[in-house]
Amino acid sequence: MLAGVLGLVWVSGPLEACVLGRGADPFHSSVSVSFTPALTTLPPTPSRSCVITSQFSILILLNISAAFDLVTYTLLSKTLSTPACWDTRVSFSSYVSLHPACRGFPWLSPKGPFSSDAMPSPWSDLTRGPWPLIASRHRGSLLKLWNKYRISNIPSLIFLDATSGKVVCRNGLLVIRDDPEGLEFPWGPKPFREVIAGSLLRNNGQSLESSSLEGSHVGVYFSAHWCPPCRSLTRVLVESYRKIKEAGQKFEIIFVSADRSEDSFKQYFSEMPWLAVPYTDEGRRSRLNRLYGIQGIPTLIVLDPQGEVITRQGRVEVLNDEECRGFPWHPKPVLELSDSNAVQLNEGPCLVLFVDSEDDGESEAAKQLIQPIAEKIIAKYKAKDEEAPLLFFVAGEDDMTDSLRDYTNLPEAAPLLTILDMSARAKYVMDVEEITPAIVEAFVNDFLAEKLKPEPI
Repeated sequence: MLAGVLGLVWVSGPLEACVLGRGADPFHSSVSVSFTPALTTLPPTPSRSCVITSQFSILILLNISAAFDLVTYTLLSKTLSTPACWDTRVSFSSYVSLHPACRGFPWLSPKGPFSSDAMPSPWSDLTRGPWPLIASRHRGSLLKLWNKYRISNIPSLIFLDATSGKVVCRNGLLVIRDDPEGLEFPWGPKPFREVIAGSLLRNNGQSLESSSLEGSHVGVYFSAHWCPPCRSLTRVLVESYRKIKEAGQKFEIIFVSADRSEDSFKQYFSEMPWLAVPYTDEGRRSRLNRLYGIQGIPTLIVLDPQGEVITRQGRVEVLNDEECRGFPWHPKPVLELSDSNAVQLNEGPCLVLFVDSEDDGESEAAKQLIQPIAEKIIAKYKAKDEEAPLLFFVAGEDDMTDSLRDYTNLPEAAPLLTILDMSARAKYVMDVEEITPAIVEAFVNDFLAEKLKPEPI
């Protein structure tokens, strides 16, 4: 029986393209960024190793393929009962030399030599840790974890309540950087008002207290000047901000910088008409990253006046709704695939219904067909305080859809009902002449029950 806090860590093998751009994958347009440069300089002190290894179970996923063809090794705490699929002979330490972004992790692992004939070079010299191994042959289980927690870049560390399985913290990297002694354990989420408390800046030097946000919708904008997609989004967001304010809506944006220097922050912030967390307040910037589990930039989180998340996809909403008619952008059960939201295809399994959009009403009819099933699935998992295991899309006929069909080697048929799992490089296809709600629901239920046979992408 699991108890306490379970930590899940995803780290990478040698090829950085898996993180920044996913190699040949055309559906990534965000910049993945580590907000923890200090990790690379943290010494392997005994106290840090002790805290991590004594209070947590740690899961490591090593991705060593540029094609996102996961070859994975997963490690779990020895304090748990050991399933038959775990191989306790091998652990990790030398992996940290393989991927620059993961080199901050060596102090997580206590030292201890071992050997294993089961692991190929360069893994044969890895050292023993306090956690057994889920062998790489259990790739399906590893990919389920990848999808369940929507891992989009590595290294990633997620803390869970080990009894309920609910996420305690999505950005554990910042937790162990900011609190290496574990004094704030178990690092549960704090209310937005508590995390943001303090002074905020305008680009004219004026300072306001965070209490001025009361009663407003808030956009928390994680961005940096060095990031080209960020600068592009900022130009659009400035116009969206102006339109929302002119419409009389109570709305404010808070810029949380990932710039590499205060000069860069000041230069970038000078283009923004909203508020910012002071660059020198690194602790508050870090806590906001931790609160929302930021894995890449640009990211725009939209909050309601009570500080609860409305959508994590503010970037997509701003780009798709330049007139801001849908503000504050409550999530839609079914999305129409576009250039701006295609990146979400990588967040986990997605149901995509391809239609012939030359018929003006076809896309809308397709949305109405699958929306009741989408709403049912979303409501079921929301009741359990979990994210839905599927996203739902309708794809018409355009360049983006053509790219997706080519990338996934799908036929040109329409309508075509599919489930695409990019991280597993798997697809599930139902090619029938007529697609009905009953067919869609049966297809979804069979997928969730693991009754469907995947085809490779």
